[in-house]
Amino acid sequence: MPAPKGGKKAAAKPRRGAAALSAELAAASWVEADRALAEAMAEFENLQACATQKERREAMELLAQALRRAGRRRGLDWQIGAGVFRGDERLARGQVAAAPKRQPK
Repeated sequence: MPAPKGGKKAAAKPRRGAAALSAELAAASWVEADRALAEAMAEFENLQACATQKERREAMELLAQALRRAGRRRGLDWQIGAGVFRGDERLARGQVAAAPKRQPK
């Protein structure tokens, strides 16, 4: 590759560090989690609109699946009805995590 005119080196392109990549991945993960929660909320609305008992049972199963999916996206896992909860121990004890100092972009 030819040298730039004037004998000066071309400025190096800044490289993104691991922290920037990690922040972008975390933000994308929250977007997925929010989308899963929105799907669960939509399933709840469908449940409320059900007229027959059969429709309600089917809607409850879909709602349970959507809630499990939303929980997994947030790093939580539980068995509905069994009372088994696995995840962050602070959440299991009912303690809310502190708000992040910096919000993702």
